[in-house]
Amino acid sequence: TAAAASSSSSGISRGDQKKHDLSEVPARIFLYYNCTAFVGKRYLDITPEHNRPLRLHAKPRGNVHTCVTRDVKDIIHCLGGIKVLFPLFAQLNQPLAPASPEMAPDFSIDNKLILQVLALLGDMLSLSETNQREMLRCHGFGIVQHLIHRASPLHLTSETLVTLEDLGNKLLLPELSDQFYDELLLNWDVWIYADASVQKEMLLLLGTLMREDMPRFRRRFPVQSLVDVLFFYYWHEPVWPRLRGRHAVFHPITKECVGKRPAPPDLAHLRRLVFSVLSSVVRERIEPQEALAITRYVLENADHAATCEMLLFLYHRLLAAHSPSAPSPRRSSSDASPADSSAASSSASGSGNGTGNGGGGGEHSTWSAAALKQALPLEPFLSLLR
Repeated sequence: TAAAASSSSSGISRGDQKKHDLSEVPARIFLYYNCTAFVGKRYLDITPEHNRPLRLHAKPRGNVHTCVTRDVKDIIHCLGGIKVLFPLFAQLNQPLAPASPEMAPDFSIDNKLILQVLALLGDMLSLSETNQREMLRCHGFGIVQHLIHRASPLHLTSETLVTLEDLGNKLLLPELSDQFYDELLLNWDVWIYADASVQKEMLLLLGTLMREDMPRFRRRFPVQSLVDVLFFYYWHEPVWPRLRGRHAVFHPITKECVGKRPAPPDLAHLRRLVFSVLSSVVRERIEPQEALAITRYVLENADHAATCEMLLFLYHRLLAAHSPSAPSPRRSSSDASPADSSAASSSASGSGNGTGNGGGGGEHSTWSAAALKQALPLEPFLSLLR
């Protein structure tokens, strides 16, 4: 009481007073033993040296049993390993037990449940190489993806995405991290029925990951994967029976619609975000296999609106060299070939007419082959078309 009164009179809060008292504890330790610090039958005195330089090692007398308190993640192998957490994901769609037999089961969604299960999984994996290797060995994130995919899409919220991102940051093994991104976080089969705002956050997160570590995520989520997202998930017309999101998802008991593909206005925004990520990937260079993926999308896609969007994207990439931020090098008319001259005139006329986002009015400079190659290397496309 006197201490509380003195702290209140001096303007110190109870929390600050408690921190101050705890900070003085190490300097007041006279004897400190730990049952894990022993040599033979002697327990070592590990008292701080500045408190008392003389060591007073101890010998146990009578029935002394050594007890060690361990973290749950260190002993979860005794229960079966990290796999014992997987059945928790199967409980996401289970109804709440009614308070009385006369009441109907409650099938409402508890969005906090998936957050708690994912946070628990993250805690079990954090700083535990043993659990992470077990997760990798049993292909754990593939199982988690399957169970979440079977649950209601209403569980997939912005908070779920943030929790998954935090889980990914706790992974130490590169192989497990790759499995996490491939099977769960960047798997559009999981997210296609989520709310459009969540999918927008997904694409913004993908763009951030690309900017932070382009070599790795260009390998993990290449141009072919981005093209597949446009073809299989964000299509205009259902021209192929295996396209995702063709039918809405209904609750098996209540028959309530719990998930559907985003509306056309939202899909337009999502496609723009995909093209933004694609633009950042091919801005500096494009590999032959990436050119092959884009060319096949254009030539084999029966969705004409999607094909036009891709052609417009390629056209804008060509116009990128014509922007003020990246002026194209000029070349005299005597050095230009007839093909180059015709391409330059057609490009200049298209730019003057204001076609597309990059075709606003302004001065028209001569297009050069070097400028075209800087905007988008054409050799991979030309070789494929030949």
